[in-house]
Amino acid sequence: MYSPKEPLAMKSFFFATGRAAIQAGSPRWLLIACAVWLLASAGWRPLMLPDEGRYVGIAWEMLNSGNWLVPTLDGMPFFHKPPLFYWITTAALQLFGAHAWVGRLASVLPAIAAIIAVHIFIRHHRDVGTANLTAVILATQPFFFGATQFANLDMLVASMITLTILCVAEAAIRIDKQLSGKHWLAAGYVFAALGMLAKGLIGLLLPAAVIFVWLALRGKLRVFFRLLSLPLTGLLLLIAAPWFVVMSMKFPEFLDYFFIEQHFKRFASAGFNNEQGFWFYVPVLLSLTFPWSLWSIRLFRHRTGGKANDTDGLRMLMLVWTVIIIAVFSIPQSKLIGYILPVLPPFAFLLADSAKRWRDSAATGTAEAWMGASIIASSALCASLIAYMYWHDPSQLSHLAVRDERSFRRTDQVVMLDHYPYDLPFYLRSTTPAWVVGNWEDPSITKTDNWRKELADAGRFDPQARQDYLITSHELIARLCARRDRTYWIWGKRDAPGDKHWLSAAEQVFSNKKFALWRFRSDASKLSGVCDEKPSND
Repeated sequence: MYSPKEPLAMKSFFFATGRAAIQAGSPRWLLIACAVWLLASAGWRPLMLPDEGRYVGIAWEMLNSGNWLVPTLDGMPFFHKPPLFYWITTAALQLFGAHAWVGRLASVLPAIAAIIAVHIFIRHHRDVGTANLTAVILATQPFFFGATQFANLDMLVASMITLTILCVAEAAIRIDKQLSGKHWLAAGYVFAALGMLAKGLIGLLLPAAVIFVWLALRGKLRVFFRLLSLPLTGLLLLIAAPWFVVMSMKFPEFLDYFFIEQHFKRFASAGFNNEQGFWFYVPVLLSLTFPWSLWSIRLFRHRTGGKANDTDGLRMLMLVWTVIIIAVFSIPQSKLIGYILPVLPPFAFLLADSAKRWRDSAATGTAEAWMGASIIASSALCASLIAYMYWHDPSQLSHLAVRDERSFRRTDQVVMLDHYPYDLPFYLRSTTPAWVVGNWEDPSITKTDNWRKELADAGRFDPQARQDYLITSHELIARLCARRDRTYWIWGKRDAPGDKHWLSAAEQVFSNKKFALWRFRSDASKLSGVCDEKPSND
């Protein structure tokens, strides 16, 4: 960042950048620039494991099976999350083809929508300068930027929560002023329904909690009760409920698994991923929004000026929004970083509001210079993040797609030896579920939250598919021997041929530091002697 010892030219550059962010001639062009910034790098790196490979892989299966109703993981029903992300991604894959950037559109496009909505809301209730700076801060925060470039459900649900809160807050402000807010309220209910289809109950409960506490602190609970609408509740249920109803009718265990196990037990129980203390999210927020988080110091140096200086309760809304999101997700022992993404829009406003008030109260251009330095530094961090993830590709399966996808045929079978790389079928363009070899009768599988548990859980909902796709080494040999005219693509550890000597006759087509992929034609010569042996179970 700028210091008094740096050259005047550098200070002038930072000053010009900071002033341009606040005084953009046309907010439309600034928002277009934010959209281009987020879209441009979406395809610069391969899918990351496990999340991106898992969620894009499920959409890939949905596209190939033609079944848009039931999300499947390796051909078996997968009910960890609702289907909205898969629907968006499947539609994008169908329109644009199987590319990594297409798999990320369900994160990038909602993020852009959230930036636009935040800008419109703040511009209407505060001023264009604060709205512009909020949009720039949000788009260049490494946390927000990184989430838009990541194909999982976190950014989608965060954007739906953001849109819900903003629409319902706008309706509340209008109702309080004796104006009509029915269209904004209807939009809020629709986005809440989409939030439920994105990740379940939090899409509804978190926005409701934020709006309730905000209005209660302002002494306007009467407005909250006017936001409750029976017809709009019916609209919400019409959008969100059918999928849950159909799944519960088709799979009797669905409601218990989805709501009790995946919602309440994950929230209340230990044993899931990344157990952390109550304090965890505060340093996460401050570190992942650096260098913009340095501006939070000024939040404690400026007095708010009371209610008279908080037009329509905007600052209070953003404070309540920030505190509630962090507090709610700090309660469970299991804490994943992406859970607090909904806090980034209000946090960006609070930083922009503080910076703008400093700039308006200062007679020099120091504030603009620091703003410009923050924009440049934060953007550089975002670009460095993408560059690092591009070069740090442990699986290197994206190279496999370029090299070998034309060699893979629809009749070929993928076999995975005690490992499940979620993105392998996507990069091979495989259209059928893989055979995953392992000891699937081991009772400890359900005790560890990993790929084995996910596949085993999915198999609960379709025992026949579990029998077809989750197999033992004994069953694999039996299948190879029963069909000796088929090509198999076998994924496993590089030393796998030492344990399975028949693999030594296969052609190795790909390898990285730990794993390899073999192309195996199960003809009589390569299986000579193997089919006469009695293989041992895992």
